[in-house]
Amino acid sequence: MQMLAFLALSLSTMTFVVETKDAVIENIWLLSTKREASVHSTGANDQITTLSARHCAVFCGATSSCDEFCFNSSSGRCFMGSNVRPTNDPVVEPPGCYRRCPLSSGYSLHHNRCVKMHVTPPTSDTMAIANCSADHAHLFNILTLEDLQAVSSLIAGRGALPNYVLLGAKKSGGVFTWTENSTLSQGSYLWGDGEPNNKQGVEDCVGMKVLTLKLSDIGCHDARSFLCQIDVD
Repeated sequence: MQMLAFLALSLSTMTFVVETKDAVIENIWLLSTKREASVHSTGANDQITTLSARHCAVFCGATSSCDEFCFNSSSGRCFMGSNVRPTNDPVVEPPGCYRRCPLSSGYSLHHNRCVKMHVTPPTSDTMAIANCSADHAHLFNILTLEDLQAVSSLIAGRGALPNYVLLGAKKSGGVFTWTENSTLSQGSYLWGDGEPNNKQGVEDCVGMKVLTLKLSDIGCHDARSFLCQIDVD
């Protein structure tokens, strides 16, 4: 646990490129939302108005009775409770509502990321993708500092941990790409020492070493634990 606390602290003090004006405004609003959510008390199936699904996620995470949520982009309404459903479900309640974090299915909110760790049984990337897709999710992407903090928060609350978890980047044509099409460069600070090394010429997938939060290229057919992510913004 001391190692995980150190990793979380290290992540919080890392220096990144200055954000755009819009991103700064968004982060200020999000911090304000977090403060408001910390003192906001709601009941099951409550409705409030927020600016985005991310802000809706913050309120759900701060509300003990909220096990899933969704956000209506047309009205700005944030619906929280045990009976909300996205529009691709047979029963839509309420109409026009979409994107939820189904805590009742093992997902949890960490730094506004809706994520689930599948530890057993370990599986290949093909089966991992199929498992995530069944939840309308995808393998987890590491694109920002908050993504790393989300993983650190997730593993800090668990007991036994796997050595590696499979993530959403995959190599094609010599280039690693995340599921949302961002490139993972070979010079990224995310890689562990000596990575990627394409051992035996068959390492086209990406895993994260849990205790260091560093990436390694791994074989796609290797049986691994994996992280699923449901987008909430």
